[in-house]
Amino acid sequence: MNETKFTPGPWKAIRDPLHYGSLSTVYAGSTEEKAGIGAQMLVQVGGWSNPTEQEANAHLIAAAPELYEALEEIIQDVQQTSTGDITGTGCWEALDKARAALAKARGEA
Repeated sequence: MNETKFTPGPWKAIRDPLHYGSLSTVYAGSTEEKAGIGAQMLVQVGGWSNPTEQEANAHLIAAAPELYEALEEIIQDVQQTSTGDITGTGCWEALDKARAALAKARGEA
C-alpha cells in the first residue's frame, strides 16, 4: 500500500444545525455524535446547491478513506490472484480506472 498523506479515517458527515441544515460538515478523528467534540473539521460542504445535494456530497467525502482503502485492497488482491486470464468482464480496464482514481486521490494525476 502507498503511504497516504490525508487525515486518517473514519470521517463523519454531520448536518450543521447552526446553518439550518443548509451546510454539512465532514469531521475526522472522533467517534462522538456531536460535531466538533474531539474532532478535526475537514471541510464544510455548502454553496448554491440544495441541502439534499450538499448532504450527499458530504457523505461521499466522508466515505473517501474507506473507499480508498477498499480500492487499494481490491487492486492488490486481483494482482496477487490473477493469472492474467481475466476475460469478458472489462476487469483490466476497471483496474486501470481504479489505479487512476487512487493516483488522483494521492495528487499524482
